Amino acid sequence: MWVIGEQFQRLSCQHYRNYQKHSQAEIFFTEPEGNNTATNLARIAQNNDAKIVVARGGDGTLNEVINGFDFSRPTPIIGIIPAGTGNDFAKTLGIPSGLKAALRVIAGGKITVVDIGIANGRYFVNTISIGLDAEINNRAHKFKPYLRFIGLSHFAYIVAGLCSMKGINYPEVKLTIDGRRTLIKKVTFAAVTNSWRYGRGFKINPLAKLDDGWLDLCIAAPVGRLTIPWYMVRMRMGNHYRSHKFSFLRFQGLIIEADKPL
Repeated sequence: MWVIGEQFQRLSCQHYRNYQKHSQAEIFFTEPEGNNTATNLARIAQNNDAKIVVARGGDGTLNEVINGFDFSRPTPIIGIIPAGTGNDFAKTLGIPSGLKAALRVIAGGKITVVDIGIANGRYFVNTISIGLDAEINNRAHKFKPYLRFIGLSHFAYIVAGLCSMKGINYPEVKLTIDGRRTLIKKVTFAAVTNSWRYGRGFKINPLAKLDDGWLDLCIAAPVGRLTIPWYMVRMRMGNHYRSHKFSFLRFQGLIIEADKPL
């Protein structure tokens, strides 16, 4: 078993060492660049015929790990120890956030088969999006190191959301769904998900399932800046599907085009 974890978590490495004494786990801490990125470590693990690779981190760490695998040949089983800002994919699977509890899930040996998406040559298991939510995500990752320093990293998305409301763009996009249906419209965002949640608990595609062979798309039409907090509450609760500002589609192939970079 290979455990791949983010560098900042060295403070809790004693937990790993205790676990390592009673197992055959090898522990590797990631670095932003070089040979010890999560992607490269996952590639090395597969080349060394690792049976299980555990990602210790958040949705971003998991994304980096799966992009190290060659899915044209047998891949290791992926385990997750949640330690990120959102941990949405792990929570969708019902994996508890505590280290010991998550390790018990891995030791239990239950395997769940899930769909995987490909976007612009990269794999993803949870979400890919354009528009306001993508801007919030970008800002959240910039803020997170500073918020972590004062113990408030879990508020990264909220802080980023408030900052992103100052100047909202509504890009016009062309969406071609499964090669047949074409939509051209301005959007606040267009979010593709494999699971029903993202952004630390927003139920963006309430009916999405991880293993149904489909990806789900939520399109938000342009909304006034002052109404965004109201819609965010509705998305958090998962009842935004009742609003005419949102539309939902299910697909296996999607092309998103725009005149300006997204």
